[in-house]
Amino acid sequence: MNTPFQPETHGFQFGNYFKFPFLAFDIAWEGLCGGMSYTALDYYYHRMPIPAQRYMPSPIHPLHRYIFGRQWNSVLDNKDRWIELNVNPGGARDREFFNWGLQVGSGRLGELRRQIDAGRPVVIGLLGMGNTKSHQAVAIGYDLGRYYGDLTRYPEEVQIFVYDPSYPRRKMTLRVDVRNGCYYYPEEPKHRWRTYFVDLKYRAQRPSVPATPAPQNEVWAMFKTGGDDLRGGNDNVHLILLTRDGRQIRFENVNDRQRWMNESWNEVARPLPDNLRPGDIVGVRLETTFGGGLGGDNWNLDHLRVSLRFGRDADWRTVVDVEGKPLFRLTGDQRVREFRW
Repeated sequence: MNTPFQPETHGFQFGNYFKFPFLAFDIAWEGLCGGMSYTALDYYYHRMPIPAQRYMPSPIHPLHRYIFGRQWNSVLDNKDRWIELNVNPGGARDREFFNWGLQVGSGRLGELRRQIDAGRPVVIGLLGMGNTKSHQAVAIGYDLGRYYGDLTRYPEEVQIFVYDPSYPRRKMTLRVDVRNGCYYYPEEPKHRWRTYFVDLKYRAQRPSVPATPAPQNEVWAMFKTGGDDLRGGNDNVHLILLTRDGRQIRFENVNDRQRWMNESWNEVARPLPDNLRPGDIVGVRLETTFGGGLGGDNWNLDHLRVSLRFGRDADWRTVVDVEGKPLFRLTGDQRVREFRW
């Protein structure tokens, strides 16, 4: 049984790799899975097209602020469920929690089936285990196979189909591992969850950020910061495209004066002139505004990927995809790095 929700159409086109400062300067907020799940359903239930951008919005972007607000809703509205699942001294309730996810009738699987059978995709909360953190995603369908509620007969055939914000444009499958008492994605088996609950407290609200048409031409850059952050404030980075005729297309302060934290991905997209052609661009340059001396910033860039698109319906063409540990360390003395092709 499936709902009409399709991850490639109704889900976000970017992944859940958020990492940004929260409250204090050295406290990191990592991941907005609940906010992305709630927001995707907000667009879906209000029959509004979801923003089609491929890049994660920065913390000052209205879409980021909306998703972050819905993240709080998703957590606070279900705090009783999360508290209950963390009352498990020494793992004594592991098998009990696991079994909850297979109980039909008034159990978790029964709750999920009633939502899906009514055509309603629904958020599920997943309790992490081992190295897998707790998580939230959208259940969009299910298949029980030969399972009818008897825990001794065919529970391993249960499949729950999922839109997971960490895997854009993919339909993931939550499967049952009876032996180890957990749920996992066969597509990404490193992730394992002890159990799940069905979020029956979600209430759709009208998204405040409408989808806007993509520019005709566009550049998309992905930056992986390594073990030394980009400070932001007065210490920022510019992205410059180099053209065949010697002109420069400059995008100042692409980090929006925001800090890019250690071991974080950040993405930037900017429109390009409509009359630009694929062969016009021959390189990209990064320039920083770092000062020297004891107070100057240093930034370890571990990975840079730059892609170009010419035409709204055209495919992205990656022109730079380089990495290292670090790829390059930008300092007050080394403020510029150039990549040509």
